[in-house]
Amino acid sequence: MRKRIIFVVLLAVFSGTFLQAQEKADKHKDMSWGIDIYHDIWQGLPEDMETHTILPGFNAFALYNFQIGKSAFDFSAGLSLGTHNLKNNTLLTPDTNGISTFKLIPDSVSYKKSKLALTYWDIPLEVKYQSKNGILIGLGFKYGFLLKAQTKYKGDNPATEAADMLTTKQSGLPNFESNRYGVTFRAGYKKVSLFGYYSLSRVFTPGRGPEMFPISVGITFFPY
Repeated sequence: MRKRIIFVVLLAVFSGTFLQAQEKADKHKDMSWGIDIYHDIWQGLPEDMETHTILPGFNAFALYNFQIGKSAFDFSAGLSLGTHNLKNNTLLTPDTNGISTFKLIPDSVSYKKSKLALTYWDIPLEVKYQSKNGILIGLGFKYGFLLKAQTKYKGDNPATEAADMLTTKQSGLPNFESNRYGVTFRAGYKKVSLFGYYSLSRVFTPGRGPEMFPISVGITFFPY
């Protein structure tokens, strides 16, 4: 009988401790994993450039969350991998001075694809508020490193205007800034948030290309 009582007491203590730990884990997560899917609104493009209506981008991130005291605020830091795709009606080529310029594809040339693709590794920092009912608001900053700047073209040969369906990819392009930085914003509920990124840096080095930069607007999904 005494052993049964001791067993019941220990079971109750263990269960209470487990439930408290589980409740704390539910309120605060040490890690956040997410995906940003967005559309880029490019600023500073050449006046004669025409872009596609939708310019999709993708960003995957992992953040470690440091709870600020016992509040509903976290300071988060981590890593992310992001892309931008500028689909347009031009070809990126250097001029006689080596400056990067976007030249219009002649109307006589038929093509299926012409775009500039950028890929970055970023270090995101974020302060966010998350209430008990799941409302999330976050303001952040990220600093990134250019992994790849690549142009892709598929269509008639623009040099000869011959209909031979030329497919080309060019990487290692000059005049791109090797780093970028900007501010981020999130606002949502539980596993879905609105997302925004405003670049404070330009894509090209000063004087070596257009003073262009993206503003990204989209949705964040938190699968975990």
